[in-house]
Amino acid sequence: MFCNSFLLGRGPYPPCRRAWCGPCYREMPEDPFPRLQGVGKDQSDEWEAMEVESEEDERHRSARNGDHLVTSFECDLCHFRNCCGRDPHLSSHKDRFTLVCIRRGNLDAFWSREISTVRDNLRRVQRDEEAVKKFTSVTDLVPEFGNPTVKDRLGMKFIIAQLVTTLREGKNTENIQWDTARKTGSWIRNAWDAGVNYVSQGIMGADKSKAYVSSCPTVADWFTRASHGCKARMGKVKIQNEPLTAEIVLAMDDIASREWDQANEEERADIEDVMCYVMFEFCCALRGEEVPMISLRGLIEFWDEAASDPDPFIMVTLFGRFKGEMIDTWHCIPIPDHTASNLPARKWISQKLRREVQYNGRREGPFFKKEGKKGKMSQYNGDFRTMIDKVKTHHPHVISEAAKTELFSLWRSGRRGATLATTGKVSDEIINLFNRWRKVEAGKGSGAEGLSMHQTYLHVKNTMPQLREYGKVL
Repeated sequence: MFCNSFLLGRGPYPPCRRAWCGPCYREMPEDPFPRLQGVGKDQSDEWEAMEVESEEDERHRSARNGDHLVTSFECDLCHFRNCCGRDPHLSSHKDRFTLVCIRRGNLDAFWSREISTVRDNLRRVQRDEEAVKKFTSVTDLVPEFGNPTVKDRLGMKFIIAQLVTTLREGKNTENIQWDTARKTGSWIRNAWDAGVNYVSQGIMGADKSKAYVSSCPTVADWFTRASHGCKARMGKVKIQNEPLTAEIVLAMDDIASREWDQANEEERADIEDVMCYVMFEFCCALRGEEVPMISLRGLIEFWDEAASDPDPFIMVTLFGRFKGEMIDTWHCIPIPDHTASNLPARKWISQKLRREVQYNGRREGPFFKKEGKKGKMSQYNGDFRTMIDKVKTHHPHVISEAAKTELFSLWRSGRRGATLATTGKVSDEIINLFNRWRKVEAGKGSGAEGLSMHQTYLHVKNTMPQLREYGKVL
């Protein structure tokens, strides 16, 4: 495995003479970078019990013969010279750590390709070259290698920055996870194209979508490979919120109702807030950050008309800039009064609505308001988890003993619960119809974007019977 600049003199430096057999090019002993964070002890024990093959055990730790024929490779010293413009001082802790980062970056780039891919590629190179030399006069089949300039053409310094980022303390793992670390490449790309390296070229496709040209190394092949290898090495820990169920919501209603009867007005307001938050999130399958976008004026506007309908419902009106939208937009979602579990949505929403109108004198603005500003999910999450603890105490059969309170959250518990509760009970057509307001593609073609509140209501009114079918199965 040869350095790309093997026997090539560059700038003031002598020709590089560094080469390795694959397994000898290993991670350094002081390498601190996270490896397979998503693997728990039970998985590690299973690997040991299954006698994992030695080449698999070396995954991400050493190179393979032929890696340099699949992924561009420059040795640690050449990369240091490219990035820093000088030779390293081994007495410098920073220089030594930079070499550790370079070695890790090279190994990550190598391991973006599987063992069989590298092995088969090397064999094919050897067979084809032997055949060409045997039957033809061609002698230079393998393309020329080398980086004649002392320049970081691959983007190693940006990989170093990304690697250093991965050492930060994580939330669910010892170090941050890949989805957080990869944002380093994003800001570098943005800064690159905002600076002197901006390329004023674009590509227009037949479908009217646009692609833009960038000279930033973070969008080039080598950086992408090194990032892919880094992601595979780090592993991933995915922790989902525990889903709400209709039984949990009804247990919360039982506890909240008894507490509300004995509470003062301030405490009643807090109880109504958390119960309304849960009702909106569960009955409308809303994300936690979307609930504060519910409009008080919209609820009041359609309250009487929706309540007097032969099949009564609550018209939830949301206003704001949702995921994938460029402008503030109105959306309307119905909550039927009659659901399979008899969810008390109208009970709690009407109590809070009465409080806002009669006691607080408000008829517009956000339905959820804290300290004079639109409420945030985090301001209600603590009370929600307190209520979950009470449910586990007073209704122990409702929540599994294995379910941890901290895994319940207004962020996604309601939406996950609604998704699970409707799966297999309503048709895909109704689910798609109910969720179509989220889809950017649907918004572009439906003409709903930019409509007023009344126009939005009329826009969805024709599909109201079908939309209500979603909530009725809850």
